[in-house]
Amino acid sequence: MNKCICSIFLLASCASIDVDLGYFNLVKESFSRNSITVTDDLKSDLQYSFILLTYDGSQAIYVLSESNDGIDLWIGPMLEKLWTFRGLILKTSGLEQDFGFNSEDWQSISSMYPRSSFKTNLSLTNPPLFGSSASIELRSLSFNVQGCHKEVIYEINLKNLKSPWPATFCLDSFGKAIRSQQKLNPLGKILYIEFYYQY
Repeated sequence: MNKCICSIFLLASCASIDVDLGYFNLVKESFSRNSITVTDDLKSDLQYSFILLTYDGSQAIYVLSESNDGIDLWIGPMLEKLWTFRGLILKTSGLEQDFGFNSEDWQSISSMYPRSSFKTNLSLTNPPLFGSSASIELRSLSFNVQGCHKEVIYEINLKNLKSPWPATFCLDSFGKAIRSQQKLNPLGKILYIEFYYQY
């Protein structure tokens, strides 16, 4: 299902902060300091499925560009790209701090997520890290929790990094994402996403 990219984008500027943490020299992306309230009028104006991203207290809207086999491509205000499968971020492009599972593994990931653990290679930018072995461990699967039919908690373990980082997903009874919380970097801040599918 292909969707046109909506011209309404709600992001004003980006800023970056350098943080020196040993091996990781992070450049943290920050959305403009704004607040977006999703109303029925906003949904009607957009007319397309979209996500509301919240990072470090600021927000932006990305619009659904295409969906193939459950993998959704969302386009941001500066043409950033974010691929998800049922709320799980598979890859980002165009952000100051990008994240990506090996695209050759996406098919097998989609067959295992959200029911079991899986392994893949993971690449990051800022800091640059390419094709590092990662295991994504299923830690919790609960039903009917805080408006979720299914709440799924994973832990991302990167080879040679002692501290794993969590990712939480709220799914409806059809397996569609309602919201998610996931870091793009083990030392970064949490990226919150709310999903608004419109058909």
